[in-house]
Amino acid sequence: NVAIPIVVSRDRLGAGQAVARLAGAAPVVPSWSKAVFIGGRQVPLPFERRELTRMLPDGHKGRALRDWGRTRASIRSRELIGGGFEERSYRDWVVQRYGQTAYDLLYAPYAAKRFGSPETASVNLARLHHGLVDESPLVSLGSSPQQGFERLMDGVDVRTEVSIEGLELHEGKVSRVLTDEGTIELDGRVFCAAPLPDLAEWLGDALSAHQRRDISQLDNRHRVQVALQLADGSDLPAELHVVDSAPFFRITLPEFLPGGGELRGTVIAHLALGDDDGLWNSSDRRLVEEVVRAARTLGLSVSGRDARVQRLPSHDPSWASPMWYPIWVRVAAALDQLGITLVGRAAAQRWSDAGALLLHAERVGRGAADWHEQARLLLDPPVLIQDLDHTITRFVER
Repeated sequence: NVAIPIVVSRDRLGAGQAVARLAGAAPVVPSWSKAVFIGGRQVPLPFERRELTRMLPDGHKGRALRDWGRTRASIRSRELIGGGFEERSYRDWVVQRYGQTAYDLLYAPYAAKRFGSPETASVNLARLHHGLVDESPLVSLGSSPQQGFERLMDGVDVRTEVSIEGLELHEGKVSRVLTDEGTIELDGRVFCAAPLPDLAEWLGDALSAHQRRDISQLDNRHRVQVALQLADGSDLPAELHVVDSAPFFRITLPEFLPGGGELRGTVIAHLALGDDDGLWNSSDRRLVEEVVRAARTLGLSVSGRDARVQRLPSHDPSWASPMWYPIWVRVAAALDQLGITLVGRAAAQRWSDAGALLLHAERVGRGAADWHEQARLLLDPPVLIQDLDHTITRFVER
């Protein structure tokens, strides 16, 4: 992944289009294979219904099917007579569709590793990652990150490998970006895809105490990606979602991504960690050792030699409070008045897929409607009647 923290443009529309062009809107592969690792075995997604009895531990298989059957009957009755239950958390969404047993043994362990506590994570996480099927092509960089940057250069000032030290305002608008290589004078807007804590630090006293408090309430989790060598002959899908005990929630094959051909034979383990997680605060060496140990326990033949660790602070937004949405809208509107447009996953505090985030960048770049409306239409999964009838066999969509 390549992150552009600051994009400077002389006109608002141009920057919005440039942010969208950065990703190239290129389909990754014709078919993107996925599987879930549970009970010591790899199960292709979507799995056959009978696989549910093989995936879960003895003593729970029949109970899981009965729970699911009762839940589906309840859904049908609600469609006929109306009514239902309020859904606030990730847990609510899963239990009301698949039952308590499937939640306890399949969804909760996965969600805890990826999102944090499923009891407090917003219901939107479940709607997005398990419920909404997106048939459109995956969106990624062009054939290479370099090509993506070249596309972005047209009419936009792009600086890479530059450390941002602060933002200066003039007459209430951002007028300068201070970097370790000098000052960038602005004559337009700043499109920011950086995590909000970083942005708050760059703005310093330009933010009010109330705005700082708002940003501090928008929690984030850190992402760590560990690249390992994979032994020849290992049969893995493009995405392997891991329910069984392991520090990582997913393993991916970068060779399927545009420009990733030279990475054949490499796997990437993805970890989502909190501030207080021992692995986040540990050395790269320990991280690699833990990931290699867990991968081998799962039966993967990997080597820690020449492993690479990438740490992405505040990369994964935590939808962990019913108040996060109005807080973010308030923050986004306030920053917009300063000439700062929030785009991208970290700044938008959304787990939405790349396509939705890019469309959002274009819309706000044109100044269309207001922040609340654009976020509601493009970034937050809608509540649909058929949302109650998604099948357990797909497990994860994103």
